[in-house]
Amino acid sequence: MRAGVAKVCITPPVGTWQGGYGARTRPCEGVHDDLYARALVFAEGGGGAGAGSRVAIASADLVGLDRDSVQRVRRRVQELTGGPSGGRAIAPERVLIVTSHTHGGPSTLDLARADDGSAPSQLADPDYLVVAEKAIAGAVAFAARDLRPATLFLGEGSAGFHVNRRLPTLAGMAMRPNPNGVADRRVGVLRVAHASAPDGPPLAVVFHLACHATAVGGQNYSITADWPGAAAAFVEQAYGGDGGASPHGTQPATVALFLPGCGGNVRPNFATPEGRFRSATWEELASLGRTLGGEIVRAAEQAAPLDGVAGAGDLGAAAVNVRLPFATLPDRATLEMEAGGSGRDRTWAQALRRRLEAGGLPPDVEAEVQVLKLGALRLAAMPGEVFVEIGLHVRQALGEPSWALGYANGVYLGYVPTAAALVEGGYEPGAYRYFHYPAPLGPQTEDRLVEAAQQAARALGA
Repeated sequence: MRAGVAKVCITPPVGTWQGGYGARTRPCEGVHDDLYARALVFAEGGGGAGAGSRVAIASADLVGLDRDSVQRVRRRVQELTGGPSGGRAIAPERVLIVTSHTHGGPSTLDLARADDGSAPSQLADPDYLVVAEKAIAGAVAFAARDLRPATLFLGEGSAGFHVNRRLPTLAGMAMRPNPNGVADRRVGVLRVAHASAPDGPPLAVVFHLACHATAVGGQNYSITADWPGAAAAFVEQAYGGDGGASPHGTQPATVALFLPGCGGNVRPNFATPEGRFRSATWEELASLGRTLGGEIVRAAEQAAPLDGVAGAGDLGAAAVNVRLPFATLPDRATLEMEAGGSGRDRTWAQALRRRLEAGGLPPDVEAEVQVLKLGALRLAAMPGEVFVEIGLHVRQALGEPSWALGYANGVYLGYVPTAAALVEGGYEPGAYRYFHYPAPLGPQTEDRLVEAAQQAARALGA
């Protein structure tokens, strides 16, 4: 097994609109901490940069990417690592791209907004996207050019700073801390060590946790990678780096990559005495980074060798495209009524009415479920803001060791709630309008995602 790493700064300029919170009224006014694209490439066998099977993972400090952006990055990775017909190229289906979902980064998604021009934070910055896509692909290509013999170690820690954010009340489902709700406390850790010095500073530390990157609230107008960035910086500093970018043409001591779990209904538990969510202070964010970062380092140091990474067939990637039906579609009367209203709902209804008149509303949406094989470990990657319960279901279906990832290869699905959440209502099942969909994803979604993950895993011999 060989591995290569890279880290590229993708901080936008001051004056860029931030994404994640639609209520922001002005562009960002400063930079609290830099944003990065981090890449990790694995290869089987020895020899030159192109020898053996290869897979790539890229993790970017962004709120999300749409499907077109992901495909552009993948194609560019293929070109930079060998060209469309080159035998050494990393094929698009073997590239996993995740975003941390920080709400402190630039706006990179085109979401539905009112037709009065409000909420510029709901529109992607096309100039920034061009640069970010090139930087993410470039980081993968950089990592692929410097592959070194590596040994993998798998560990697990725990965290308690996050909480389910769906609280049943007499008035309905509220977005408030629900300590009795489901939250996955596990922190998955993969230590990618130098084969010649397995106990020294590793090439990379990959950490995995299911929680929104929303410790800092919508009143913040400074660029920040939120808690995933704070934890990654601590880990990199712990292994001899400075937590920042490496000099051009060289590699940092250790790169820490965050792979987000299925945290669509989970967020950091910073709350007021009245039980409402609040923004963390910068001091609280730094403390969270130290606490979580320390737990990641502890788990990395105590990790055990990962099985199945010594021979051919240890690496692989497979993807399954699955159709996810929408729930009950709106009828013409409903659209006519809402089209006469105001704000974002009016814009949504008017757009759907035009689609209905042009030929009908789509009954479903296609989603890519990708599984990466790293020895015995399976990474099941799903697009969108997948609920934690679905992630746990996927892990159970694939068996251990496995990680279920959300915000992977695009967030174009929007929220992916459970069938129970559709009945309960609340913010997430109703947020489909932001993503220009006619209805929320239907109750069959969870089972179809699980089945697709199992199918992809079977294609890899799991």
